[in-house]
Amino acid sequence: GLVAGTNVSCRFVNVQQAAGSITLTVVKDALPNDPQDFAFTLTGQAGFSLDDDANATLPNSQTFVLPAGSTYTLSETPLAGWSTALQCAGGAGVSGATATLSNTLPAGSVVTCTYTNTKLATVVITKQSNEVSAGTFDFTTNLPGAGAFQLTNGAQEARTLVPPGSYVVTESAEPGYVLQNIECVDSVGTSTFATDLTTGAATLTLSPGANVLCTYTNGELGHLIIVKDATPNDAGQSFAFESGLGLLSLTDDGSAPGNCSTPSINSFCYDDIAPGEYPVR
Repeated sequence: GLVAGTNVSCRFVNVQQAAGSITLTVVKDALPNDPQDFAFTLTGQAGFSLDDDANATLPNSQTFVLPAGSTYTLSETPLAGWSTALQCAGGAGVSGATATLSNTLPAGSVVTCTYTNTKLATVVITKQSNEVSAGTFDFTTNLPGAGAFQLTNGAQEARTLVPPGSYVVTESAEPGYVLQNIECVDSVGTSTFATDLTTGAATLTLSPGANVLCTYTNGELGHLIIVKDATPNDAGQSFAFESGLGLLSLTDDGSAPGNCSTPSINSFCYDDIAPGEYPVR
């Protein structure tokens, strides 16, 4: 507000403050190493991506020098099929996949945030059965999902987004069938398996990114009837047999051969035996 005749002088003095910054390094660690790109956002910066792969065109870390005195938020974009764990050293706060560098973080601070992403596994259980009738087979498991399930011949059960770890899949004993084989393979080739035909259990130790197929093979139990036919019929002559199933003797006295429910001296029934080769001599 100037008054007539006054002579006013105004002087503006600016003093440069000491420069202050914080250093943030973002590190990507993927399990297993994978060509997958992971996208990030950071307050005040353009979006960027990192890649943990020996042959990647993207780096697996990036460093930012940020002015101190402001709040910064670092986040990784969620990616289907991967779990995310975040650890930060140097004073950043962590919540889920987000790190916060507060405006009270002193100049000169060095913050390192490591994002560890684990590729989730897929497990497929399939049923193969050598059978005449159509059987239904019961399974229990601690794999993530609905728990127990049933399969018929040729059917399968798939469980996806499975974290690495140890799991058990067990087929219950089914009357009229024998469990002949459990075979598990991992197309990635890094998981391990232990199977037990007696209990019907397969223990799966899944590695990150595993793609596992377990096939349970059952045989429907049948029967084998050995019949002696002598010419002429001779009730006094006994014929000895041996087989992988045991020893026996048969006599052809002319009576009708028996079956598995009606025995006779000229025939013998091996009942409830698994599919396979049984030499008889």
